[in-house]
Amino acid sequence: MFHLFKSTVAALLLMFAEALMNKTGSEFQCTDKSSIAIRQLCNGIMDCADGSDEVKALCTFITCPSSSFQCNYGACIQKSLMCDGKIDCADGSDESHCGHDSGRCNKTEFQCGSGECVEHRLLCNGKTDCVDKSDESPTICLDFPCPRHAFRCEQGGCISQTAKCDGVKDCPDGSDEFQNHCSWNCSSNEKKSCAKQKVCAINELRCHSGQCVPRQAFCDGHLDCSDGSDETLTVCSKTLQVLVCPVSMFRCKYGGCISVSLICNGEPQCADWSDEDPQLCGLTIAPGSCYLPALSPYANYTVSDCPTCQPGAVVAEYQELKYSCEVGHSLQGNSSVYCHNSSWVPQLPACIAANREVTCPPVSSPHLSVTCETRWGNRRGWVPCNNPVPIGTIARYQCQEYYIPSVEEHESNTFSECQKDGTWSTAILQCVPECGRIHEEVIPLVVNGQEAKYGVWPWQAGLFILKAGNWTFWCGGSLISEYAVLTAAHCTWKVNASTLQVVLGKFYRDFEMNQELTEVKDVKQIIMQPAYQDQSGNYGSDLAVLVLASAVEFSPAVQPVCIDWDLKAIDNDLSEGNLGTVAGWGLNENDTFSDTLRTVQLPVVSDEKCIREQPRAFRKYVTYTTFCAGYRNRTGVCNGDSGGGLIFPHGHGPNSTWLLQGIVSVSPRRRGTAFCDSTYYTVFTKVGIYNNWLKRVLESVQSHYVKPKGKERDAHYGLL
Repeated sequence: MFHLFKSTVAALLLMFAEALMNKTGSEFQCTDKSSIAIRQLCNGIMDCADGSDEVKALCTFITCPSSSFQCNYGACIQKSLMCDGKIDCADGSDESHCGHDSGRCNKTEFQCGSGECVEHRLLCNGKTDCVDKSDESPTICLDFPCPRHAFRCEQGGCISQTAKCDGVKDCPDGSDEFQNHCSWNCSSNEKKSCAKQKVCAINELRCHSGQCVPRQAFCDGHLDCSDGSDETLTVCSKTLQVLVCPVSMFRCKYGGCISVSLICNGEPQCADWSDEDPQLCGLTIAPGSCYLPALSPYANYTVSDCPTCQPGAVVAEYQELKYSCEVGHSLQGNSSVYCHNSSWVPQLPACIAANREVTCPPVSSPHLSVTCETRWGNRRGWVPCNNPVPIGTIARYQCQEYYIPSVEEHESNTFSECQKDGTWSTAILQCVPECGRIHEEVIPLVVNGQEAKYGVWPWQAGLFILKAGNWTFWCGGSLISEYAVLTAAHCTWKVNASTLQVVLGKFYRDFEMNQELTEVKDVKQIIMQPAYQDQSGNYGSDLAVLVLASAVEFSPAVQPVCIDWDLKAIDNDLSEGNLGTVAGWGLNENDTFSDTLRTVQLPVVSDEKCIREQPRAFRKYVTYTTFCAGYRNRTGVCNGDSGGGLIFPHGHGPNSTWLLQGIVSVSPRRRGTAFCDSTYYTVFTKVGIYNNWLKRVLESVQSHYVKPKGKERDAHYGLL
């Protein structure tokens, strides 16, 4: 009777599963309407974002082969994965009967600070399960990697993307409803949370309030910033000097753009009322009349016989304005000016701080070349920019070689004028390292790779370790800033920073064979990704930052690679079949380390294909934080290439920019040897998954930076 009942239910469940398949029958439809391959059902891995492919109702009646272990809810996993210290069943049942010390949580559980045990799957999920809330604490969750379908809380933890900005605080810190994620619609009692600024995108500008709005929304006649700072004279006449209005728009005199249909309608739309200019609108005004000027800082004026007149109003010729200054400031210029022939004479005065000569502060910024010229007065001519300079001085900016204006800077911000109030007319140009550029053609195409030309991959770093008094080649890495190299964490596991040196601008593997532009740097600090646990953690989160003891000097042979900070390129770069490039000095086809830097182009391989065609025991290394690339024809990366970067070009020819998307991590090894098996694919760590951590590391290092005057091995894989 039981067997009959069981088979009947199994048939019903099969009908249920078939009902959830797509029209091709090769995919399963998750509860959230996304689809996965049928073969991914009940395999111990939650491939659906909502986990609906690994539920008891679907998996409980599956019959597992004798070589497999059946999870409590029915899924089948390889028997060798049982009690290996790592959770492979979605419910953790493969580690639930493996024994543990009395009074402590078992391997599938996390022990709260308050003493109780909760399942590992409940860690950092946005809901507090521990009495003391330690399962959602920043210490545990800050560097916890979230799947791509999840939203990351600011203090760590992952929640569904659909829960973001829905009016309900799902993150313990409430960050899913913070202003910088939710169009700045915070209530008055949330100002502390809302004050945090996000980084504006390349197509956005920042309001004075900190809000980011689309660049095209600035100076369009509409108040898009909550504080109205997108429609001011300062912003539109200086920051956007070269703003070009579309054909269907009218350009205000201060620089803003409004619809042509709004001009001359009797209601001023431009901040300076220029859309209602009498000449523009064909109105006749008294000859010689003037517009009342805008108020300058710390200044006020009165209009005789018209106490209610506002800036922008039209007044008759010979109208007098009487200027005064706020307390602590004195008038520079005449206190009375007059309208004559549609102009104000003499020149409008300014208010300056009392009892001092008006000067602008020195101009300086790292990696910026500045020249200053005073065009009038006793100090006319070229003046030093590192001292206070007089009014009227023009400062001209230019980024030094190998540096470019930061993405938030406007391209026209190449000069500034010292104004009457002692301020510069524009902000100082900020320069950042130019990244991802090469200086000569590479020979396309490691194992079966070809020799690269010197200087072609200027971000390639060689890591050397001190052994028996000699510096020995150890791993590869990628320069990502003046003071930081990104590599694989397994290259630095249990390694002291004092025993490492980083060599840049290098072509030959031999430590002593250097070129004119080669730079050798000591390592000040090793910062490993906190989630990295080496072999016990399946080499997940295999990233480390090497902080250099002194900053590098950029040259044609030493420059940083670009990081895909906004993740706009990751989906295209890591699409199946797309070619990336890896450079290194690893083992070649003869099982000897290459004497010179070599490169190889590798296609990205889908996770499904990688899992299907790799040894079964290798499956645990393919997760949402990794991806596979390579061939099965003995062309690929090998021992010694670990830590090197997989890079992708954007653009064509000499103007291409190269983005770093992956770090060489692990691959299967040849049976009975310590060498890689180049007939299998290689696993790379996804750099973009860890952008938040990487940003925090670089910001922390930069804030403290002062410029100066054997490994364990698994039976089924090998570290590269």
